[in-house]
Amino acid sequence: MIFTLPKDLDAETLEELIVSIQDALDELEPALEHLAAYPDDKNLLNDLFRNLHTIKGNFRMCLLTPFTDYVHGIEESISEVRKGRLSFNSLLTETCLLALDKLRYHLDILQQQAACETDEMAAIGSRFLAIALADNSYAAEQLIAQLLLDLRSGAIDTSANTITVVLAPESEQDIRQQQLQFFKAT
Repeated sequence: MIFTLPKDLDAETLEELIVSIQDALDELEPALEHLAAYPDDKNLLNDLFRNLHTIKGNFRMCLLTPFTDYVHGIEESISEVRKGRLSFNSLLTETCLLALDKLRYHLDILQQQAACETDEMAAIGSRFLAIALADNSYAAEQLIAQLLLDLRSGAIDTSANTITVVLAPESEQDIRQQQLQFFKAT
């Protein structure tokens, strides 16, 4: 799908937005690398989350919905780290860094052409949401690993923006519960 800039978003506002986003991304990248080394740094984790939340809000205020949704997926994954449901490790760090590089790329295209293709953004954002929604840490780690491989290769499947669920049942009762949830979802 092609997204075009809203007609009422003037060039000056767009330029201010892009500068603020680029500045925020410049802060996020070293924070992510620091968190990989010190995953228990709650203050930095909270700062990282707030920074993502601010980026998302800035995109939302300028009506750049595909960018809002993209950052929302990353933000939700970081939210799960804050809740302790997901571990912050080198795989998640690299996945986030590569995703932020993709964000910069799409933002550059939007600035240069006043339009950009958003299928790849939607697919990546959905996969980050799948990570956040994973039933357990094993499932989340599998989703992170697959997204990382795809980001490294540049081969993001955009044919269907579906959320993949990886299950690692602990008991027969868990299997039945997961089958019931799957049935309800389809």
